[in-house]
Amino acid sequence: INTVIYSTVLKGFAVMKCVEKVFQVYEEMRASGISCNTITYNTMLDACAKSCAMGRASKLLEDMAESCVEPDIITYSTIIKGYCVEGDMDRAFHVMAEMKKDGKLKP
Repeated sequence: INTVIYSTVLKGFAVMKCVEKVFQVYEEMRASGISCNTITYNTMLDACAKSCAMGRASKLLEDMAESCVEPDIITYSTIIKGYCVEGDMDRAFHVMAEMKKDGKLKP
């Protein structure tokens, strides 16, 4: 089993808004030494956004950085969407401001 297969399973749980299952699969991946890519992390962030579980997003971003996986425009737009869904517009605008300041990605 590889990253692509695991990412597909994660996507299924994300669509079903089963955020706990998403993190169970993520922990299984880590325990098995299966690396995550940007798509994998974006899928998990999407699960957080859809399930109003954005409190878990910062840990995923830390894990991305530790794994040397670069966030992309999808990563940031998903985070912004998640904060908007939760009604946390201040955090959403903060993320957008950070994107602008960083300069690598344009909102």
